Amino acid sequence: ARNLGLEMIYEKVKPFTLAIIVGLLGFLFSILALRSPGFMGVAMAAIVIMVGLEVLGMTLRVMISGRAPVTNMYETVMWAGFGGFVLSAILGLKWKDARVWACGFAGNSICLFMMNFASGMLDPAIQPLVPVLRDNFWLSTHVTSVTFSYGCFFLSWVVANYVMLRWIVSGPS
Repeated sequence: ARNLGLEMIYEKVKPFTLAIIVGLLGFLFSILALRSPGFMGVAMAAIVIMVGLEVLGMTLRVMISGRAPVTNMYETVMWAGFGGFVLSAILGLKWKDARVWACGFAGNSICLFMMNFASGMLDPAIQPLVPVLRDNFWLSTHVTSVTFSYGCFFLSWVVANYVMLRWIVSGPS
């Protein structure tokens, strides 16, 4: 009982493809905000737009499939990138540090690129659930929280690479 109208909207809007563009611009604005604080507001606007696009995409997938969007590798990459990005947005706001936002935009954009351009590895098709995942409670709680932890790990990896590259270029501070 899939909703073909929603599938058509999902395919026409392509929220995750649009999020790539916003993510790259947000990364740029976050980097510019390091030199000119006036770009902080623009970077924050990019965060809001990117979160909105991804929530729209995930909501449409949930409405089409009737389940949480964490049942295949495509959806795992989607959720992990989103989770790490939301965490970076919160931490960047708390610490008032655009570098954390830049890392979040970079990490999420990598995930979005994989989702959009690695179709041989990640199948974007919405498939029926395998029997082991048919318990909606465990799917919605356990699998979602584990996948969010991948996003936290991914964000820490991006931040660690940033710190390492900065150390290589500038030396220990």
